[in-house]
Amino acid sequence: MGALLPALPEVERGLIVESAEDEAVAARVAEGFETAGIPVHRVALPDTQASKTFQSAEYLANAFADHALHRDDLVIAVGGEAIGDIAGFVAATFNRGMRLALVPTTLAAQADSAVGGKNAINLGLGRNLVGTIHQPVVVISDIEVACANAGRGFKAGLAEIAKHALIGPSDLLGYLQGARAKVVERDPDAVCAAATRSVEIKADIVSRDEREQGDRLFLNYGHTFAHAIELVRDTAADDQGESVALGMMAAAYLAFRQGRIPASVVDQHRQLIAGLGLPVSGEFKLHDLQQAWMRDKKYRHGIRFVVLNALGRPESGVTADETTLEQVLSDLAKSKSLYRTDRA
Repeated sequence: MGALLPALPEVERGLIVESAEDEAVAARVAEGFETAGIPVHRVALPDTQASKTFQSAEYLANAFADHALHRDDLVIAVGGEAIGDIAGFVAATFNRGMRLALVPTTLAAQADSAVGGKNAINLGLGRNLVGTIHQPVVVISDIEVACANAGRGFKAGLAEIAKHALIGPSDLLGYLQGARAKVVERDPDAVCAAATRSVEIKADIVSRDEREQGDRLFLNYGHTFAHAIELVRDTAADDQGESVALGMMAAAYLAFRQGRIPASVVDQHRQLIAGLGLPVSGEFKLHDLQQAWMRDKKYRHGIRFVVLNALGRPESGVTADETTLEQVLSDLAKSKSLYRTDRA
């Protein structure tokens, strides 16, 4: 930790907001900061979506106040996506903004959510409806920690890596096709290579459009469907990439139905997503998704989708009529190869 930290001469103390599941990692992080001359306190929360609430934000803000954290001090998030989100949200608002360091411990956080500065809390009517953009001073990721957390965010991380592979003009898609077995088996070198490429794609997009007014919208590929699916499924446990996987398949079917991509590209989606151990089919009613979309952050005079015009060529702000969306959901329920139908 000491070797990777940037110079922080104004920081007098830090507070670690840690995942309750990552106590051992947080202890190592605390030792690293103290070696660097920054004494730290620690506060634990469950690393689940249930922690992303106003109640948790108040709890953390009171902890910050109890330890007399000043504006120049440091908040350190050690955990997965949920911990990074809630810690980042409070860091962005306590004292009108404090320094933030992220130590993501899951693949979903390392390959995606820890990059870009977004943080948020949930409401009963939807995820991430209240939030800010607050960039960290450093993000430190240990791939071996993510590989050890197989049941926490690993498959969700694979879904986000697949998304970046599909929208980005890089070699990530080809890499995943060749190294898929090693990545799924959590080989650290293979996972590190995939996560690194994933971060590079996202960081490149975010650096061009931090506030999501243009290209950053491409990072929502599959997410418009996915967030609605999450709300409809209403699962008690945190989603492990299933919704994003289904959302990308739905987005592929939408692009196919709109004549943007051939069936072969839909099949590439299916092969990639299924090969990573993620679902490619599911049954949903359009009415249910429409109710969720009414509260979507991306609603702009109607719901907007990100679709592909080819692999690596995303387009945002796309609308679709109800007939097409019904066809998309029918395709998603069946999710069989369209290639022969396309050639017939």
